[in-house]
Amino acid sequence: MANGLLNLVNIAVYLLNSLVVQKNNSDVKKCVSNVNYWRSQCPSSGNIAHIISKLRGTQKNYRGTTMNKLMIGGVLLLLSAAPQAMASVITNGGFTDCSYNGWSKDTDGAGDISVLDDFTLTSGPNCAAELLVDAGNTEAWFANTLFQNISLNSGEQYQLNVDLTAGSEFSSADNGFIADNFVVAFGDGTGSYYGADGQLGSVFNADIDGNTSYSLNIMLDETLSAFTNLSLEFQLLIGFDEFGSDFGGSFLQVDNVSITAVGDDNVAVSAPSQALLFGLGLAGLVFANRQRSTGGDQ
Repeated sequence: MANGLLNLVNIAVYLLNSLVVQKNNSDVKKCVSNVNYWRSQCPSSGNIAHIISKLRGTQKNYRGTTMNKLMIGGVLLLLSAAPQAMASVITNGGFTDCSYNGWSKDTDGAGDISVLDDFTLTSGPNCAAELLVDAGNTEAWFANTLFQNISLNSGEQYQLNVDLTAGSEFSSADNGFIADNFVVAFGDGTGSYYGADGQLGSVFNADIDGNTSYSLNIMLDETLSAFTNLSLEFQLLIGFDEFGSDFGGSFLQVDNVSITAVGDDNVAVSAPSQALLFGLGLAGLVFANRQRSTGGDQ
């Protein structure tokens, strides 16, 4: 994300420099329209403070301040768009407000019906979602599921990141132990589950035998973008044998969930941001032409 923001800053600084010294129009056009060109050819910048100094410097070159204000507004608009261009597909993936905002909960396929401890949150300040099954203070007979509906852009590569911690009251060291289990998968609204490759299956699944933590960083196949009712789901299931479960509670903690587009710089710049870049560059060309035609006295 930091690299992507710096790239946008670099473009803004280069365009401002082009206004001040009236660089060749073709260079500006290339830096606005050709990503690979500006990565290798356009001047770089250290930080946002450098942009401000460049903006202040333009006052020495131009008599009026109106254009300076317009340029400042354009750059600030460009920079304000950068975080949105690089945001995760997931809402509230870190549960930073200690709530389930953005997420949906389901118990045994009946929706969010639980009034007990099937879905809780770990204590702050670093909250995480916690699912619980097979315990005395839960309602689920089969499974609890935490999910969020998502949409992936066609033609883009995405990566799923999530931190998980699973634990069980009993373990394989106890007589009569029956492992509960959990599944991470993509749903399509029909009850079917799919893996990272877009095929039937799961992204990740494991039996719960004692306490274990997992950190998943998984590339997703582009075929997932074709699903019209795609959701990311975390399901905690009760383990059974012919006699039932072992009535030993199990939990699954979910935190730091993100799905981000991955490009050459591990960031995706959206179409709106590209439009802003083009607009800022076009404004620079128009103003530079005006300066040449009037002798630089505007």
